[in-house]
Parts: sequence; structure tokens; C-alpha cells
Amino acid sequence: RSDCGDGKIDSSEDCDDGNKRNDDGCSSKCVTETGWKCSGGSSANEDTCSYITGDGILVSIEECDDSNEKNGDGCSSKSQVESDSECSSSSKCEVKVFLADKIVANIFGYLV
Repeated sequence: RSDCGDGKIDSSEDCDDGNKRNDDGCSSKCVTETGWKCSGGSSANEDTCSYITGDGILVSIEECDDSNEKNGDGCSSKSQVESDSECSSSSKCEVKVFLADKIVANIFGYLV
């Protein structure tokens, strides 16, 4: 018999994090949610769930997810919008280049 939300995994559950909330990795039906991974659960212990960064799937705790774990491209390796950056969607972020940077780059011959 399944007691989803009791913090103990049984054969009918994919995960059990000890609650019946959605958007925390393990759903109210004890199924691992898309964009999350859950581990450590057993018949005696509840699962710990964490979001997957860089998978291109935006989950509730992420500000952005651009399908990589690189810093410096607008969306950080921790799925947060970086300073001096903006995102037009959850997966398309770009670093803003300011006029002063363009002038300095042109003086020194860099392309911006």
C-alpha cells in the first residue's frame, strides 16, 4: 500500500520526499518531476531532490536555464541571470554590452 508523502519509498513510488507538494522535485503523486533528480530515498529514509542545471528545462527555483553550465553567457551555472545580462526567455540570455565598452573595444581593435 502506497503512503505517498510519508518519507518512505515503497514499490509503487518513484520518489518520496516526505510531503505532497508539487514543484519541489517529487510530486504530490510521488513521481520525480521533469527537470529534477531525487536520490537517497529508501523504505526508511525520504528522498532529497535537487533541480538539474543546464538541461534546458526551467523549474520553479531557476531564473533561467540555457542548456549549459557555463558562466559568462547571461545565465550562470547555477541557473541565475548574471549581472549585466538579460533574458528574453528562460533559455535565451545575453550579456549586455554598453556603449563605453564598444568605444574601448573599437580603440583597441576588438570586435564587440
